[in-house]
Amino acid sequence: MCMVLYIASDAPLELIPWDEARPSFHVSSLTPDDDLVRRQFGVSHACYAGSHEGCGCGFQLGEYPGFDDEEAPQKRDSLTALAQYIDTRLALGRTIELFACWAGREAKPPERMRSLSTAELRAEQFFFHDGEHVTVHAPPNPALLPTPQSPRG
Repeated sequence: MCMVLYIASDAPLELIPWDEARPSFHVSSLTPDDDLVRRQFGVSHACYAGSHEGCGCGFQLGEYPGFDDEEAPQKRDSLTALAQYIDTRLALGRTIELFACWAGREAKPPERMRSLSTAELRAEQFFFHDGEHVTVHAPPNPALLPTPQSPRG
């Protein structure tokens, strides 16, 4: 059984076709079997987001501590591509939501809610939980953060 990931926005999402010859991050329209996942989102445009593995399993990096994951570089690439895809939409002011679950559980209510930034997708370790609804927000803009005051002595 595979982990699957769905992405939704308040505006149509750009599709990125799956390329069998060069497996990588891709975004595709929902199939009739996937359509039930729409109820997980508060926004209207939903798609399937896949990793280099074709499914969402390739977004699971560091899920099992101590496991020497030979696919870690490819998983890192898939997560980075997902983060870049989301960053592009967030920069346009879009709302982005994700829903991850084991295949076949798309219609079940979320078991976990999380809010995160795309910086977390780029962390050394990142993985989705089964039945997890994620709201993605833009990472803080360092230019807008207050500058630390120097200590006075």
